[in-house]
Amino acid sequence: MGKPTKLKSPPPPHRVFISSHGGDLLLRGGFVHEIAKALRSIKVNAYADEPTGEEVVWTRIEKSRIAIVVFSSRYTESRWCFEELVKIKEGMELGELEVIPIFYKLDTSAELEGGSGLNPTMRDFDPQKVKIWNEALDSVSCMMGYHLYKNSVESKFISRIVKDVKRILIQLPKEEQDDESHDSLDDSSKSETLNGGSVLGEAESVEDDIFPNEKVDSVNDQEVSTSSAIVTSNKPPLEHQVFINFQGNDLRYGFVGHIAEALERVGFEVRIDEDELQPGDLTELLFKQIEESRIAIVIFSSRYTESTWCLDKLVKIKERMDEGKLEVVPIFYKVKQLQVTQLEGSFGIRIWNFWRRSREYRVIKWKEALECVGGLKGLVFEEDRLESELITSIVKDIEKKIEIKERKNPSSFPFTGREDNTELPTGKGENLETYLNNHRLFGIKLRMEQLEQKLEFDCDETRIIGVVGMPGIGKTTLAMRLYEEWNSKFVHCMPLLGICKKSKDHELVWLRKTLLEVLLEGKFPEKQNEITHESVKDTLLQTKIFVVLSDVSDKKQLDFLLGNLDWVKKGSKIVITTGDRSLLKEFVDDIYVVPLLNDEEAFQLFTYHAFDDQTYSPSQDFVILSRKFVDYAQGHPQALISLGTELRGKDEDYWNQRLATVTDRDNTTIQDVWKLSTDQLNERQKDVRHCAFFQVRG
Repeated sequence: MGKPTKLKSPPPPHRVFISSHGGDLLLRGGFVHEIAKALRSIKVNAYADEPTGEEVVWTRIEKSRIAIVVFSSRYTESRWCFEELVKIKEGMELGELEVIPIFYKLDTSAELEGGSGLNPTMRDFDPQKVKIWNEALDSVSCMMGYHLYKNSVESKFISRIVKDVKRILIQLPKEEQDDESHDSLDDSSKSETLNGGSVLGEAESVEDDIFPNEKVDSVNDQEVSTSSAIVTSNKPPLEHQVFINFQGNDLRYGFVGHIAEALERVGFEVRIDEDELQPGDLTELLFKQIEESRIAIVIFSSRYTESTWCLDKLVKIKERMDEGKLEVVPIFYKVKQLQVTQLEGSFGIRIWNFWRRSREYRVIKWKEALECVGGLKGLVFEEDRLESELITSIVKDIEKKIEIKERKNPSSFPFTGREDNTELPTGKGENLETYLNNHRLFGIKLRMEQLEQKLEFDCDETRIIGVVGMPGIGKTTLAMRLYEEWNSKFVHCMPLLGICKKSKDHELVWLRKTLLEVLLEGKFPEKQNEITHESVKDTLLQTKIFVVLSDVSDKKQLDFLLGNLDWVKKGSKIVITTGDRSLLKEFVDDIYVVPLLNDEEAFQLFTYHAFDDQTYSPSQDFVILSRKFVDYAQGHPQALISLGTELRGKDEDYWNQRLATVTDRDNTTIQDVWKLSTDQLNERQKDVRHCAFFQVRG
């Protein structure tokens, strides 16, 4: 009796579709092919698009669990690419397809679109089709993804892609894996090659569990991030996520790599600042990774302050820590704790050198973050200590923090990727600093001129001016723009913002110390337990200063910060912003009251936010309704912005209903509503409201 025929095992249950520009042979035969090979090594079939018929390609996409979209400089030249993208978007919206965008050697997302959307040749097609293409392009290209830069190592880059594909597949519900395991490919797909076809890498027979060494969990459908490089999954995150903040490749390829490996072995999801994740387009991605993490490890080394990008992330880490949403573990890697908190030696010299060159407010935030995070109890790595011992201590410390936190409050670490957004809009996720830098500020020129006249910059007399107004009127923004304009004229300057909140978080002595330290750029005659005006008076009296004190809420704050003013050289200028002018009586020479918007300014600001297309002229009915909303807002900038943003894209019925709602509040003015809402804001939201006052189309 002959041997029984051995049936060929079914193909792997998971498939990945790769969309790229087929005419780019270097891309398709190189990078795309290498991705397919790498996926095959983990028993995953990879399919590419093919020119033999859209029905076959549509089937490939429908049978795939993941789509990798490789955006290259030529991607938008192809009608076929757009058709695929539409199909991919449909699968993504149905929750049937996970999408991983890759930006292949594109310096910016604008380079993908030529700075203005679709490739010009594509605009010759049917307008409705072009609209659908544009929507698909916007939807997928705006997702957080991988950026492969021109100087990136492709092999390392591909390894991270494969790792995330594997992680996504592992998190699929078990029943979904079982369903897919019964599917089979048609025979024609098994003979196709890269040159003519769709199967870039077809894996050989495998067991039912394609990742035998991995734990496959059954999960629900909540929307979360699944990897350190993309945010596309509709599954909840792993329970424990750790973000590692550090500087230098010497640490990356040694100490940090070993920490990550040790944490992953005990079940932690580790996120490391990868080579491809650089400042610019991916700033929000890195910040998103910090927000999604439960623990942050900050490795202070001698080179830490070489990177402004590293310091910016430290500020974000501190913000999350202050909100109670992040546990932080500092590691002092061959540096002393005092070097970090007191900015000693080369560690601090770099900070002060940058301050002297730039005078940027973020340097003040770096200093505060270094002092705060560096002051926490951490782990110290001395020259004679074994790295393995420290790594063991790190893992134990993190496990202990998680255990203690969860025992006290099991919900103390909610996933934050989908938290309700209570922050005010600043435009595409920008923070206050980038918002001010990237937008024209409407009406500010006249206000700056008026404030400059009161400060008398051309006069060699000391002038202290109070800037007052209702919450959200733009006091801080005005003062900071004045600071940006004039700080280069002074040897020593300092913007101290958020004094009301900082005085609650710190002692008043700390506020004074910070002010004087920055004015002196870290150069003190000698180390002292307490820095006072008197102790540095001789040094400060040598040069004029320019100081902004923002959001003062108590007279004691001014007493501590300014003292009797005998340390201030003649010709210095000081600006104090506050909502309570009674605090200023003993300190200021004059007061500037920030005015509300006039009718024309208010209308421009409202319509800017209410209508998407700024080249579009609204109908007369919408113009009339706009005037009514502007009248209701009474010139208050944030009321105009909030209403305009809410009404954008809504029909006329909704506008009428909303108008009836806001105008039916008996005996309640917009200022009353505004004050109540502002009292409930956190400091960062107040800062955004301040800057919103002056925004205008630009």
